[in-house]
Amino acid sequence: MLMFHKYLSKIEALLEDGKDLELHVFLEDMHAADIAEVLENLEDDQIKHVFSLLSDDKATEVLEEINSEQFSDILAELTYEKKVTLLENMSQDDIVDKLSELSESRQKEIIAFLDFEDAEDVKELLIYDEYTAGRIMTKDFVSIKRHFSVYYAIETLRATAPDAETIYYIYVTDDIDRLVGVISLRELIISPPNRPIEQIMNENLITVNINEDQESVANLVSKYDLLAIPVIDDLGVLRGIITIDDILDVVVEEAT
Repeated sequence: MLMFHKYLSKIEALLEDGKDLELHVFLEDMHAADIAEVLENLEDDQIKHVFSLLSDDKATEVLEEINSEQFSDILAELTYEKKVTLLENMSQDDIVDKLSELSESRQKEIIAFLDFEDAEDVKELLIYDEYTAGRIMTKDFVSIKRHFSVYYAIETLRATAPDAETIYYIYVTDDIDRLVGVISLRELIISPPNRPIEQIMNENLITVNINEDQESVANLVSKYDLLAIPVIDDLGVLRGIITIDDILDVVVEEAT
């Protein structure tokens, strides 16, 4: 709490003195969660000005930390190009988390700024019941086919990793996208380039069903010390993953 008041006083002072460059530098050194907390205590015009001083990367992080109402209000003040850029940088599950508390009409307005693929994924995630694995998962993950060689798998990883939420685990699927194995990034890197993935993948899978309660998911991740867990449907098709940061959010939510 002491640090919060220190941050708030500093930012209010810099705003009053019109020291935008100094404020920009100060904000870039702050954690996004601290900026989000400060924004909750500023006037609307101050919020708009502070947000305008953030780099795109920092602004994206702040959008992921603020509440849904403020998320909607800030987006409404941005240019079309800025909306597209920041939403593109956000993870799908964070976007869904913000949209889930907004009206259906406002959801549609914001989804319209996403590219087609992301828009379809977000709309799918919003369909799943609240507090289920489907609602908190992301579709930004890396998967490869079981018949790939290690070399081809690494090339696939290079191409898809920038958009993935995590690459600690690479998921292996069959020709109809059923999950059949998993391989760690370390195991992939140290394996011979011509070796088939199905020879080195781990077939002892820990998964959750897409309709599983989020508390059960959190318990499973905690039990096995996982950084991410795959989500499958009733046919065994890989539909998404849930990462440790989202599990921590669940733990906090269930505790309050």
